[in-house]
Amino acid sequence: AGADVSICIGDSTTLTGSGAQTFLWSPAATLNNPNISNPVANPATTTTYTLVTTDGNACSNTDTMNVTVNALPGVNAGADVSICIGNSATLTASGGQTYSWSTTQITTVIIISPTSFSTYTVIGTDGNGCSNIDSASVFVNALPVVNAGADVSICLNDSINFTGSGGTIYNWSPSTGLSNPNISNP
Repeated sequence: AGADVSICIGDSTTLTGSGAQTFLWSPAATLNNPNISNPVANPATTTTYTLVTTDGNACSNTDTMNVTVNALPGVNAGADVSICIGNSATLTASGGQTYSWSTTQITTVIIISPTSFSTYTVIGTDGNGCSNIDSASVFVNALPVVNAGADVSICLNDSINFTGSGGTIYNWSPSTGLSNPNISNP
């Protein structure tokens, strides 16, 4: 009936019967044709196939072979991230032993600097040779349009209110002499 084999779930394998004129494989449910020497098997779980062969003298014999079905690895490309345009993001794959990214990099960690929304796909392969795929998206946000207000001149010991706009968090510098460097209008 041939040597035992291992496949990944969803894959198929060709069984290799020999030594007779007629062949009968069982269980037949996952075979494309149980009455040929080399049927294609597509089991969803590990299965032992039994082959009964008969020669021209009506003599029969039996052999078995195991098809071990390995689960696909739980590959993860990392969480979706948001960055500001001009910045970089780091994506870290997990769940496999080797990785191949849509960027053509073959490493666990990639650093990317997209200028617009992008999705990155990784194929992870485990020690059984089984592969799975996952993707992560990088959202790219535009930079805020910041305005510190118009340039002004003041006399010594006078004060003025700055009128910053365009953000939600402010940090004026130098902070010396400001009422609060962390508001829009110190």
